[in-house]
Amino acid sequence: MNKKIITIILVLVVVFSSALIILNINTNTNKKETIVRETVNLDDGLQKEELENLKIEDYNKINMPDIDNLNLDEVDSYYYLKMWDSRAFKENATREEREKIYLYFKDKKAAILEMCKKNGDWSLIINNNRYGEYNQKDGLLKDFNYKEIETVDYVETSGYDYVDIVAKNDKEERKYRISFFIQDGLISDINVKLGEVKSLKRNEEKDLNKLKFDKEHTKDNFINLGMYEEAYRGGLDWYGEDIGITDNFYEKYPYFLDIFIHYSPLEYNKITLKELDIDNQIATFEVDSILECKRRTYDVKYELDNDLYLDDVKVELLNVNAYVGNKDERTNKVLYRYSNWDNLNLTVNFLDKYNSDVGLLPNIDEINIDIKIKEAYISSNDYYQYIYNLKAKDNTNIYYYVKFECDKKGNIDDIIFEKLNFNSSMTLEEVRNAYIRDYVEKK
Repeated sequence: MNKKIITIILVLVVVFSSALIILNINTNTNKKETIVRETVNLDDGLQKEELENLKIEDYNKINMPDIDNLNLDEVDSYYYLKMWDSRAFKENATREEREKIYLYFKDKKAAILEMCKKNGDWSLIINNNRYGEYNQKDGLLKDFNYKEIETVDYVETSGYDYVDIVAKNDKEERKYRISFFIQDGLISDINVKLGEVKSLKRNEEKDLNKLKFDKEHTKDNFINLGMYEEAYRGGLDWYGEDIGITDNFYEKYPYFLDIFIHYSPLEYNKITLKELDIDNQIATFEVDSILECKRRTYDVKYELDNDLYLDDVKVELLNVNAYVGNKDERTNKVLYRYSNWDNLNLTVNFLDKYNSDVGLLPNIDEINIDIKIKEAYISSNDYYQYIYNLKAKDNTNIYYYVKFECDKKGNIDDIIFEKLNFNSSMTLEEVRNAYIRDYVEKK
């Protein structure tokens, strides 16, 4: 056999062998694709609804182009691609859960806050209920039984990012730094470090430089408490000194006026110290409730703690003296309950329609009557239309449009209240301007 024939035979053998190899590869590839589609029921191509029912082991068996061709939004695209790549989260997550997963991907402060909570849902962050020494049940702050928790700062670095967390209960406030490493968009490592700890118990961090209720300061302390709410609230700063009051007293009596009968703010209740027996710890006060036209006298047996801070009182009403009513504080007298309406220049219609025992302030039981109403004129030339700013008992702002209707002689005939639905965080001036813009200028 000559060399030419041998060469031709060898070439044919090589070509035939190559063809068999290529055929075998294609056959195996087609077999693999068939197995994938049979496994996840994708005979007609991946359908969007089929994603909802995939088992965790099936994500890595689907074809990547199938996911891309579904035109998923950012939320679903992130979830299913991560599940395909690493099975990072819980399987069969609902749309609401997928939205949270995407939130935690975009906002690491939210993710860390969720992991700090007791019994938080870690499966939307790391698909695991345990991370080293930390677990989902106890949260990252496992040793601290807090009542409130919030994130402060999130700082990205070239290595470990970190979030500062502030958590507190009735006794103390703790600051933690939670550092973690981000790998492929996921939290891959966590370290928790306790930082500053503050005591929230006033008597544990008591400033003993405050004015004690000793023989030198007791009289002035009571006089000032009766004159200035800010003295009682800890805002008085005369020569760097405030009045010594315990937490127990603050909790029982949010304002000093609260130890006495009253139906309106301090401005309309003049508190006068009449007598003081320091040895027996008894102070006698007169409270002139101007809107009621009544003067009440009380004996107040006061109790001090070991540091001579005001801690509690026992109050005894001694007598009540009513006096003749007048036009003073006329508009406030018709607003607050139990006011004296004598000689206020009110029309018969007004007196027939309203009752002084009820007053005209809407929802008055929801209002903190210790805080004075703030008001603003709608127009500087109109003294009958106002915006009122009231304080609710939860300390939120309540706004009303108020109009006093009077007859030709100036007698009050009616008062109209219209609650305004502006954001309670707005200032009185902002609400006034918004009301003028939305209601007055559009008329």
